[in-house]
Amino acid sequence: GAAECALVIGEHAVLSILTEQIMHYAKCIEDKLHIFDISVRILMHRSDMSAAIACGIEVLSKLGEDFPKEVTPDVAIHFIEETNEMLDDMTNEKLIDHKAMSDSNKIMAMNFLTRLFEAFFMIRPSDQPIVVLKMVQLSVKHGMSPMSPLAFALYGSFLASMGNIHEGYRYARIAKALLEKIGSRRVAGAVIAYSTQLMAYAEPVQSVINFHIEGGKA
Repeated sequence: GAAECALVIGEHAVLSILTEQIMHYAKCIEDKLHIFDISVRILMHRSDMSAAIACGIEVLSKLGEDFPKEVTPDVAIHFIEETNEMLDDMTNEKLIDHKAMSDSNKIMAMNFLTRLFEAFFMIRPSDQPIVVLKMVQLSVKHGMSPMSPLAFALYGSFLASMGNIHEGYRYARIAKALLEKIGSRRVAGAVIAYSTQLMAYAEPVQSVINFHIEGGKA
């Protein structure tokens, strides 16, 4: 809409007026979500990552998804163990054929988590794994959204960084299959970039070159 156009061309003064009007007349959280998303993007464009993260976490809370205020080692371990338990009986086939996410609030939560991942990368990279684990958990519990292929590609990268290349490669393959099934191109470049890094450890480089080239075009 008009707000999206104002963001793209950098008309922040116009955008502020439009967002204030929408916020004033909006009757429910669903009416405000798109503006919240634009607000987070504006803050990121201005390199105000702390404010972008705070806004994203506030929106997640409104969507019923709390994010820890502080990521301590105990919090990280809890998220890892909880995710492992949820994935314990999920074969590759079960994950790839898993139901589609239908709850609009959860779909939006996945979108905001993706924004948070980008913001955390800039100022709090140690908190990124919690975002990834949260995205995987939502995908398993509520179904696959257009952001789920990225969630599993990042999860595979996380596992590989912890020394588990075999499992990391497994989730890279799952991410690739989900991307092909869901068909969303919004995060295709990132999915392919993370996945090919892992696939190159387990497959001949020649076999992943075409997939890598596709990522460059996405």
